[in-house]
Amino acid sequence: MNTAVVMLSKSPIVDCCKTRLTGKLTQQQANGLQTALIEDIFGNILPENEYDLWVAAPTFESLNYFQRFTCRLLVQCGNDLGEKMKDLTDQLFSQGYGKVILIGSDMPLMTSGMLMDAIRHLDTCDCVIGPAADGGYYLIGMCRRIPEIFCGVDWSTDKVLRQTVQTLDSASLRHNQLPVHRDMDEWYDLVYYTSAEFAIPIPNTSRWLQQHCL
Repeated sequence: MNTAVVMLSKSPIVDCCKTRLTGKLTQQQANGLQTALIEDIFGNILPENEYDLWVAAPTFESLNYFQRFTCRLLVQCGNDLGEKMKDLTDQLFSQGYGKVILIGSDMPLMTSGMLMDAIRHLDTCDCVIGPAADGGYYLIGMCRRIPEIFCGVDWSTDKVLRQTVQTLDSASLRHNQLPVHRDMDEWYDLVYYTSAEFAIPIPNTSRWLQQHCL
């Protein structure tokens, strides 16, 4: 197994999830959305010989929620998102993986096909990025350690993708991008997913949206 795919996620049982939505939702509702997203992502990421699937959660207690899924488990370490992602890539490259791909838990359209596309890109480039509509990214992968892409980034802003690409260009590193998708961070993202139809099944997220956003 040459590739590690790592989903960074909080546990909807013990953590406060989707806190940017709690101006419109209760924390219980926001955690319910996180549950739906996780269920749909795991439903659409099929087992493949080309990768191992990992989940990285904030604490050991958080990891308990993910034991029922077919995945390996890690605890996130670091003071901010960049430090956490850098630590995860360091750990997994040290374990012998040739490629490491990090994904979030808030883009319900994620599939094993997208992951396979990302893996193929890494055969010919140093880094692959899945751009998010809000200026961030829902996926980032690399075929070797690139610690500089996790430093000096204004996380949770619309500058994330631009700053990451600038760092890659400054280091003369080859990079490709996947299609743009929308993750679910803000209320307008929920409105978008409520009004749109998708060929990829996201039954749990769609059901949650029908109950809370229509």
